[in-house]
Amino acid sequence: MTYEGLEISDGAMASEAYFTMETIADPAVLFRLRKALLEYCRQDTLGLVRLLEKPRAMSGADAGG
Repeated sequence: MTYEGLEISDGAMASEAYFTMETIADPAVLFRLRKALLEYCRQDTLGLVRLLEKPRAMSGADAGG
């Protein structure tokens, strides 16, 4: 998965953003950070789903063969 072009592009940045959110008073800044965090999480979750699909596809091919 590629995180290129995302404001938050790795797990360390995501953790920092998450824990920083409670200290932000400006709603616009909080909204932007939350949106960036959700975009990262969406991409990260998609990567895990794709990773899980590989062994499932391989075991399905073995069972049907």
